[in-house]
Amino acid sequence: MTKINSIIVEGADQQGKSTFCRFLSGLLGWKIVHYGLPEKWFDFDKDYMIDPGWISDRNFISEVVYSQIRGEKNRLKKDIMYMLGRFAERGTLVIILNRTNWSFEDRSEEFTYCQIRKAKTLYEEFTKEYEEQVRMIDPEDYEQVMNLLKYISHENLQASKPGE
Repeated sequence: MTKINSIIVEGADQQGKSTFCRFLSGLLGWKIVHYGLPEKWFDFDKDYMIDPGWISDRNFISEVVYSQIRGEKNRLKKDIMYMLGRFAERGTLVIILNRTNWSFEDRSEEFTYCQIRKAKTLYEEFTKEYEEQVRMIDPEDYEQVMNLLKYISHENLQASKPGE
């Protein structure tokens, strides 16, 4: 059993990713790295790998989703299962946030309501396709958040048992 030693928080714009990362950081004492739109030189296969004790606010899944929104080819050199496998081997938990009671806030962001709605749908489809590798939660649903925290605690306690 692999100890969870880093976390990726993904999701469409306005789903509470940064707030949730700060929440997790406060509980776990881990640092946060925020990935925005990567530069052209960015190496998706290496530069997205995060060290233990870090929480990633966005990561390679955003490239997969938002390249579709922008009508571009995604720049991943490896396939998604390869990337998810690499993160799993490193003990990285992938969480996708999806607020059920979301309403658009005009915050002068790059994406429109329709684009964010489409991104939410793409993240839902991604979660269904890779349900063994990712967990989708509503960050405003207390029970879902508590179950996630129990899962993180359980996995870390199980991984640290002697003889396993």
